[in-house]
Amino acid sequence: MVRPTSSLRFIASKALRAERAKRQPMPENFVEATGNQSRPKNVLLHDIPRTALPSDITRALRDVGAVDESFSVSAITSLPPSLPKSPSLYRTYHLTLPSSKKANQISTILSTKPIFTLDRKGQAQLTHITSNEWTNTLVQRTLNDRMTFEQQRDRAIEKTFTADWCNKSGLSGRRVIIKGLPASIRPEDVKKLGKDCGVLDEGESCIRLPSSRSSIVSTYCLTTNTANDAHRLARKLHMKWYKVDIHGQKWLMRAHVHY
Repeated sequence: MVRPTSSLRFIASKALRAERAKRQPMPENFVEATGNQSRPKNVLLHDIPRTALPSDITRALRDVGAVDESFSVSAITSLPPSLPKSPSLYRTYHLTLPSSKKANQISTILSTKPIFTLDRKGQAQLTHITSNEWTNTLVQRTLNDRMTFEQQRDRAIEKTFTADWCNKSGLSGRRVIIKGLPASIRPEDVKKLGKDCGVLDEGESCIRLPSSRSSIVSTYCLTTNTANDAHRLARKLHMKWYKVDIHGQKWLMRAHVHY
């Protein structure tokens, strides 16, 4: 029996509303300047499937007429690597536009022609918040939303997991997030996992990322020379066992390329 289209839309809308309850909200402690007479020229784009790439978003926006050929994929800022920590089928992206007119145009068009969804409510949110402010707030919230002993244990992460590092240009598609590694693993041992896969030699090529609360495993990010190297590394490590000689212990790794 084929389910009627109206029923499918109802189910999709119900699932989307449930996801919105977990949507990345506006940064806490950030108040839009009520006395600011300028109109917002940035957009928070909600309800984007987690598997969508920035290039997919750019194409979809062009298809509905929200942007023209001058819009660059570099104007799209994704969530910091390894975020969000809570399971979610959807993501929020930040769009940096050249003017409030462009931002308003996107908001108006997506109110009637949303991308990747049948729900027409509130996909585009106008904001004065810059991409760096948005990223920094998410980073700080993640670092603070941990138990005291976790904050003390991972104090070194605060020096490297920053908004500047997350938004460093030219690295989209060249970073590989590796989850499931033992908590005590050393960075030099993580870098060995990227042998022959073009991992950079510089200091920021291997960064430890915040793990989920009460997690017994660690998460790392390796940066490669090219996007091809990153995909090769992800295929090499994803769903493979990391083995330790002590007591025959082993951990299942999960790896993906971050855009």
